[in-house]
Amino acid sequence: MNRFTKDLQQIETMFNYSVGGLYVASYLLLSIIIIAIWVVPYVAIIFPVMLVCVIVLYKLAIDGTKEVSRIESVSKSPLLAFLSETISGSSTIRAF
Repeated sequence: MNRFTKDLQQIETMFNYSVGGLYVASYLLLSIIIIAIWVVPYVAIIFPVMLVCVIVLYKLAIDGTKEVSRIESVSKSPLLAFLSETISGSSTIRAF
C-alpha cells in the first residue's frame, strides 16, 4: 500500500505542474495573438485560416500515430508470444 501512495503522490505532483504549465502557455499564446492583432489588424484575417490548417494537420497526425502504434504492437506480438511460451515452458525445458 505504501508503494501505491508514493506513486499517486508523484502523479498528483506532476499533474499539478503540467496543468500549471498548460495555463501559462495558454495565457502566453492568447496574449501574443491579442498583441499581434492590435499591432497589425490584418493578422486577424490570417489566424482563422491558420487555425483550420493546424486542426486538419493535427487530425492527420493523430491518425498516423494510431496506425504506427497499431503496426508496432502487431510486429511485437509474435516476439512477446514467443517469450511468454518460452517462460511458461521453462520447467519442461529444464526437465529435459
